[in-house]
Amino acid sequence: MAPTHRICMIVCIMVLVFSGSIALGIEAINLDVKCSEYRITSGRLGGEVIQMDGFSTNGLPGSPMLPRKVFDVALPPDVNWDSVVVRAQDIEQIVLPGTHDIESAPP
Repeated sequence: MAPTHRICMIVCIMVLVFSGSIALGIEAINLDVKCSEYRITSGRLGGEVIQMDGFSTNGLPGSPMLPRKVFDVALPPDVNWDSVVVRAQDIEQIVLPGTHDIESAPP
């Protein structure tokens, strides 16, 4: 059985990708990430799974199976990779009430 967790979910985050290039000057790419409502369901092994539309619930085997989403950001082809900075700001978090028996990710 998975350990019991107190869950703090990040429900919205704005990611800024800063890149500097001699040819292009300083540029900022804003990515506003919106999250859907969550629902807690019963998992296959008797624990709980948090589900969100558009998010997967995979993860490293044995780690808590939490919703996650990967965003791809295209940068200019001549970007100077040493100048790329990713900064998260305006993070909104909620704490789910109670404790939850979150299932572990399968092998």
